[in-house]
Amino acid sequence: MSEPDIDRIHFFSDLRLDRAATSRTDKPFIASQLDPSSTARFVPFQKLNPLLITPAGSTKKSGPLESDMFHGVGVWAIEVKEGANVEGLVGSVEGAEFMEMRPAAFRVNPQDATILSLARAMLDWNKRYVFCSMCGAETASDHAGWKRVCSNGDCGSNKGVQNVSYPRTDSVVIACIVSKDGTRCLLGRQKSWPPRMYSCMAGFIEPSETLEAAVRCEALEETSVKVDRVVYHSSQPWPFPSQLMMGCIAYAVEENIATADQELEEAKWFTKEQVLEALNRDSTIDPRSFEPQNPETLPPLMLPPKYAIAHMLVRAWAYGNVEPTATGKL
Repeated sequence: MSEPDIDRIHFFSDLRLDRAATSRTDKPFIASQLDPSSTARFVPFQKLNPLLITPAGSTKKSGPLESDMFHGVGVWAIEVKEGANVEGLVGSVEGAEFMEMRPAAFRVNPQDATILSLARAMLDWNKRYVFCSMCGAETASDHAGWKRVCSNGDCGSNKGVQNVSYPRTDSVVIACIVSKDGTRCLLGRQKSWPPRMYSCMAGFIEPSETLEAAVRCEALEETSVKVDRVVYHSSQPWPFPSQLMMGCIAYAVEENIATADQELEEAKWFTKEQVLEALNRDSTIDPRSFEPQNPETLPPLMLPPKYAIAHMLVRAWAYGNVEPTATGKL
């Protein structure tokens, strides 16, 4: 069975803006984009929460500026001081307020959500790195906010290309692990999650570690399952605060489960039929917005929501959009 409209452009990944990387050092251009007479647009945040609008009688959110208004103009993320007058930012628009990024961002359209993701990540990084991590001196914003420069002229961060001066992205592997015969996938759950929610194995990539090695390490450490072949599938930015989730399909060579490191409460093999049933029933859940229920009333398997790459990896496997086994044959 194949799914006709599988899409590898994940939520937070559909940026329709020009990042203007070659213009960030053009100071006259940057100044023109900040001039009061310019057509620049601003995306306001407060405590890293975006200003969104809830139309009357609706649960959906929208930004104070729609994404199609951004084309051909400069776009700036700004942090608004607590207590600022919201009406001064959006005029007399009703329903405007600063809302917690998660889960509010998942209720806007994917293009606006991607703009919010980028804006939040840049504001968060600039707030975290006001002091140099090499010498402790204060840093100043440069390259239109895409770089921070140490005020200490003798600091090593001012010599050569230093990763301490540029926005941070934390690399994470996440994998749908497939059984040797291709008929089951391995999913795990943390104790803090809602009952019967399971997801893919995931973990941060350590220095000098490859994608493949990280997937094998996470599978072994969390479940004692040995993985051989690892195939890259797709990636998703995750702005909480700055991860890049690199999705893979991995193929097990040993399938006995033992959750020895206690990171997971449980790990189980699920058949393709069980996963398809959960997908067709739309049995998905966001642990942050889950309201406690009687576990007996819940479906046997709950998957992460569609905006999470874990959902899309499991979905791709269940609908036959990846190689069924390590050899590509059933």
